[in-house]
Amino acid sequence: MGADKMLLFIPAYNCEKQIARVLGRINAEVARHIHEVLVVENCSTDHTLQAAPAALADCPVVNATLVRNLQNYGFGGSHSIAIDYALKYAFDYLIILHGDDQADPGDMREALEKKSYRDFPLYLGARFHPRSTLTAYSALRNYGNRLFNLLTSAVIGQRVYDTGAGLNIYSTELFKNGMYRYFPRDLTFSAWLLLDGVKQGYALTFFPMIWRSEDQVSNARIIRQGWIILKLLWRYRFGQMLEDSQQPHATGSYTVHYRKRNGMTAGPEAA
Repeated sequence: MGADKMLLFIPAYNCEKQIARVLGRINAEVARHIHEVLVVENCSTDHTLQAAPAALADCPVVNATLVRNLQNYGFGGSHSIAIDYALKYAFDYLIILHGDDQADPGDMREALEKKSYRDFPLYLGARFHPRSTLTAYSALRNYGNRLFNLLTSAVIGQRVYDTGAGLNIYSTELFKNGMYRYFPRDLTFSAWLLLDGVKQGYALTFFPMIWRSEDQVSNARIIRQGWIILKLLWRYRFGQMLEDSQQPHATGSYTVHYRKRNGMTAGPEAA
């Protein structure tokens, strides 16, 4: 079997201070497995859009694209744009690396070299894997996430170490049913992807990661997200993930702000 065509997607919102560090962590050993980096900038209120091109130019991945959403489509909306892009350009795998510099792309180097992800269309990083390392992670978030991991494990019948960390590898086969267009555009999007993949019968596994937590997520936000996931698990348990009222989201639109092809900066023509 030949090389897999892999797209590394980085969702970026108010990551002006982090985006260069995130891209700087992609070393040559990881970069040689990746065909293209796609940064989706979601109408940040800082200077993420201005900081990203220089960081992409320095990144060892030879192809790179920076797009900006025409509207703030939310965390899940940016993911949907990346999934659309991966399907349009016939990528085999979509790697998701959050733009806030909490996850380290080096943690997937062994999987990329050994191609171990090929056995698991859901090859997911896990903050709460027994061999993971957490830094500056609040006790409330720690206990809350571990509880939801146990609940999710009980519902789907297999061990879940994380319902949504910042480093994941997905086979694009998961997305061809188009269900991702129905998922909420909030921070629970990753949990929806996990459950939909399991529902389709795809195998999943979790790998350990180093996680640095410097964000300031409020407790109210954690509780709200937890409540949404609880409702999702309830519907999944009884065979109806989607509510009757849920409708597919329209495809998000964006403008292209930077392109690099074969290591050379190109004009920002439409992707």
